[in-house]
Amino acid sequence: WDQPETRARLLESYRNTCKLHEQIAFEEMVSHAFVTPDRAVQTTRFADGTQVWVNFGEKPWTLKRDGKEWTLPQYGFYVKGPRIEQYRIVKGDAPNGTITCIRTPDYLYAEGNVPGAVETAEGTGVTIRRDGPDRLRIIPEQATRWVRLNPSALFAASAEKKAAASPGQWRIVQLDEEGNALRVTGAARARGEMLELASETAVQPTLLLGPRALAGVPEVVFAEAPATGAPVVKQGQPATLQLRVTNHGGKGIQGVPVAAYLDRITPENRLAVKRVDLPAGKSATVSFSLPSARRDGWTRFRFQVGDARTVTYSKPATVTERVRFIDPDWSQWDTHVDIRVEMGAVSRRNPVVEIPFDPDAERAKQGQSGKADPAAVRVVRLDARDSREALCEAQMITSPEGETRLAFRVPGTFEAGAAINCRIYLDGLDRKRHEACAVSHWSAQETTYDGPRYRVRFTEGYICGVDLKQPAVALLSSLGVSSADTGWVNEIGEVESFEVLQDGPLLTQVRVKKNLAKNHSYDKLYTFYPDHLVVTMLSPERFGTMSRAYYAAKCRYQDDKGNQAEIDGKGDAEGIAGKNPNPQWYATWSEGWGLSGIPITPHTNVNYWDAGNMAGLGFNTAGKNPATVAYVLHGADEPNLKAPDFGALDRARLMTPVVVRR
Repeated sequence: WDQPETRARLLESYRNTCKLHEQIAFEEMVSHAFVTPDRAVQTTRFADGTQVWVNFGEKPWTLKRDGKEWTLPQYGFYVKGPRIEQYRIVKGDAPNGTITCIRTPDYLYAEGNVPGAVETAEGTGVTIRRDGPDRLRIIPEQATRWVRLNPSALFAASAEKKAAASPGQWRIVQLDEEGNALRVTGAARARGEMLELASETAVQPTLLLGPRALAGVPEVVFAEAPATGAPVVKQGQPATLQLRVTNHGGKGIQGVPVAAYLDRITPENRLAVKRVDLPAGKSATVSFSLPSARRDGWTRFRFQVGDARTVTYSKPATVTERVRFIDPDWSQWDTHVDIRVEMGAVSRRNPVVEIPFDPDAERAKQGQSGKADPAAVRVVRLDARDSREALCEAQMITSPEGETRLAFRVPGTFEAGAAINCRIYLDGLDRKRHEACAVSHWSAQETTYDGPRYRVRFTEGYICGVDLKQPAVALLSSLGVSSADTGWVNEIGEVESFEVLQDGPLLTQVRVKKNLAKNHSYDKLYTFYPDHLVVTMLSPERFGTMSRAYYAAKCRYQDDKGNQAEIDGKGDAEGIAGKNPNPQWYATWSEGWGLSGIPITPHTNVNYWDAGNMAGLGFNTAGKNPATVAYVLHGADEPNLKAPDFGALDRARLMTPVVVRR
């Protein structure tokens, strides 16, 4: 399957046979005959009247039927039935010398132009599916500059042809990579009876909506918003935002709601609701003036339009967002603590700092009474002139041992030996002047960590997918326990508990207790930072590789002992397994990305097996103390990433923490 030629051939066989079998699967085969003396051409008839001709011979053969001639090449075919028309015939001006066309009541595939029905600039393959009345999904098989189609001549049954032939404007709906509708982007150009989709580069998968799809319903979505309002808002001043909403439908609507939310679209996060009247085909601008007195820093406002009366074919376009930086008014904090952050002997990039910190005690030292407001804790760089560059992401956390700590991320790139001055701002809880940062990265519904750089999915208590966002790469298929007793790849067992301990702008922490086969169990802590994740096995039992990463992407491998391999799912131990005593790091990388594995606590060796499910990499240890491994992700924002050297640098940064002095 990973060979392009083999994959293309398998897909062609699937496409050329499955639609026919869908139509005749429950029909009796009533006859079969050899048409030519050499038996190269055969025909079969089914009870519903469907008839199939196939030419297995080397010489072309011509079928004469209904006053037309169809020349079948070797392995060419012609099928005609009440619910299907399908053929592969000789056509001299086609790119490959043949035309393939498959038509059913709701499906068409064409490779080579079918005059009057579908054409492409290069005659390349295109699939068209009828999703519903006046709803056509167009999927080009290869890059083509334009696709032309006639909605009234696409499908096999005459009733369906008429159903798709609504006169009037057909609208183009942009699709995402998974085929979900995003937004209406315009109208298809009419060329006689044909509709044209065109692009300077390549036509992308598209949904076409005909007049009947939108007639009689309001289709209300957000249009592209005009650039209004400064991106920086002074705290205490209203954040003014304008949004454009459009009714693409054929029916007007009055009082359609447009709701504003802080960060997430939930009832408790709703800030305001405006209502607007939208005639069919018209647009309107909706303005919001949202309070900022208790908010500061980067703030994401989200908006949703529509209610039960609106019908939308592009649901994602009913939601949009705007980001503003609310410049803090530091007079609204009553206390501050100055600190010096020293990078040490290692260069740093947006370093994360964690220190023991008791806000109550710090305020008491400066004569302030009462409890500190944990939602008010802020950290800034004192050397930055722009407030947007000065503010650090910060979060109060509680360690598993119960210690109160402050975690913050210093924005910027720092050479070894650099030091900067920072300030921690505090305020009293009784003042009620601040709201907690609304940014969080955990989705309880999807059991997913969705951070700025990467996404992690949990299934049955363990990681079943790690995806990098830029570039978009599925890096790992799983990250879990691997052993002979419990399963080498899939971690099958029963989750005893699954707790989200922390979730904020800087880090998310999840603790999982799970029972596995043969009376094995574990207690594991996952901590997700912006650019790396840390896995700690808290329980003492060791019964295999306790954190093994199975790769989904092909890549190169090298570790600190110089062992090298190609991760492609076609090998075995490849001279890697057991060849790295006291491992320090490994680096894996491919075009545009890198991923390192760093044993934070001592481990004995590297476990490696690259076959079947792609490489499974992990560090082994027999020690009973908590065992910790970190995984650092590098992406498109690091164009000068040096492989495999980044593995050693990642280890140095993790093992020599930043020093904070008063």
